[in-house]
Amino acid sequence: MAKNAAKSFLVIGLGTFGHQAAVALAQGGATVIAVDTRRERVEGVAHLVAKAAATDGSSEESLEALGAFDVDAAIVSVGDFFAVTVLVTHLLRKRKVPQVVVQVNSQREAEAIRAVGATLTCFPERDSARTIVGHFLEDPVPYERIAIGHDAGIIEIAVPAAMVGKTLLELDVRRRHSVNVVAIKTPPTEEGLSEQVLVIPDARSPLVAGQVLVVLGHNRHIGAFHKAFAVPG
Repeated sequence: MAKNAAKSFLVIGLGTFGHQAAVALAQGGATVIAVDTRRERVEGVAHLVAKAAATDGSSEESLEALGAFDVDAAIVSVGDFFAVTVLVTHLLRKRKVPQVVVQVNSQREAEAIRAVGATLTCFPERDSARTIVGHFLEDPVPYERIAIGHDAGIIEIAVPAAMVGKTLLELDVRRRHSVNVVAIKTPPTEEGLSEQVLVIPDARSPLVAGQVLVVLGHNRHIGAFHKAFAVPG
């Protein structure tokens, strides 16, 4: 586990995704609290995790008794019960859990749950539990990723101070970091100009503070790039 990585986790929902996440986190050296309403699922991970309870993950009293609100991050994976997902996510953010990863089944659900406070969303058909867990164990700042297949994705990252005034040609991120900058977003201006997206960035134009890079690459490369340059929120 990386020196500054998250060390304690709450996993609510122990279906396939939640079970795999709890196991991977525990095997990675993290302290895990696992919760599900179905006792047989809880018993399946109880021997691996620090605490396991067959209880209602949307119950503030039950989670309080487990010390669940003191974790570094939570993973919510309650399947098709989106109403429960919303309640649980809202509760976790209300109780100031720093990072809340939520499994969703559609882009519409992803947008809604982010509005409630989820810091990261994942889709069961595209994101493996081990991939999500890997980001946490390697980097304390999870980031939103659009998956492309099983081993590649797209992330957005604000232009860091070290890149301001330099061109993509100078930075040569493809050779140095094995990623591609496929677009650059320029935020709205005070003069009323809307956000602009340069789909084919000019490699000779200097980068400006406030711009956002849209970066494509293999998961391990975009993860390393994010870790090297992202400013923690």
